[in-house]
Amino acid sequence: MRFIATILILVISLPIFSQSTDEGKVEGWNYIATMPLNWDSTKASPALIFFPGLGEIGTNINLLKANGVHAYNGISAALPDFVIISLQPVTAYPSAAEMNKRIDCLKVLYNLDNTRLNFTGLSHGGWCTITMVQNQNSPARTITTVEGVQPGDNVTWQPDTAALKNFTSPYICFEQKNDYRKGDFIVNYLNKKTPGQAQYILTNFGNGGHCCWSNFYGNGNSAPSSLWNLTAQRYTLGLQSKIIQSCLVLQRLNSAGQVSC
Repeated sequence: MRFIATILILVISLPIFSQSTDEGKVEGWNYIATMPLNWDSTKASPALIFFPGLGEIGTNINLLKANGVHAYNGISAALPDFVIISLQPVTAYPSAAEMNKRIDCLKVLYNLDNTRLNFTGLSHGGWCTITMVQNQNSPARTITTVEGVQPGDNVTWQPDTAALKNFTSPYICFEQKNDYRKGDFIVNYLNKKTPGQAQYILTNFGNGGHCCWSNFYGNGNSAPSSLWNLTAQRYTLGLQSKIIQSCLVLQRLNSAGQVSC
């Protein structure tokens, strides 16, 4: 028995080198996790954590593949060396504590580097992303929101910028031309506090409304038009403060009248 126990301990402690995608539950929430090629489970990895829109929350894990990072087959190539996770809240507008409870479990499961957590989300997921870093609820190396909603689509709602007073990481906010979400309030607040920290990017995909997620995250084998072209470079180069020359990356879209910086 002692020999068998020793073998089990050795097997459990051996590093795992692989590229694979897991689907599972963490504290009752569905998640999808894609590990990079040659992922080493003994080494802490950077992560991109995605939160979905209202149409993709709930208990059907396949909804996580409809829009967002796991809708795009090329996401691993776009962000090499990153563990890429889509996390599905069961109900809308979860608290930071509810989200952190699941993320803390994922940190252990996939040996995520707490200093290299990057958050992104579309619509409702954009709200989740901002909520994660308010009042230092969770450390974030970068955050990127795509048409982040106001809770309940309340037009009188004002972003709680004061809750971001200690947030110092880069932030990119994408909003559509005809879908104003007050993301510029947050960007302006952060840039006043730390010049160059944040950028507001206005897009005009489709009708410029609350739509067109594949343009930002990709879908199937179709690469995204803007989001990863812009942010993958920032993630992989490890830029910690100013967003450098990001408008140059979008020059092609500017010429098509789809993006303004």
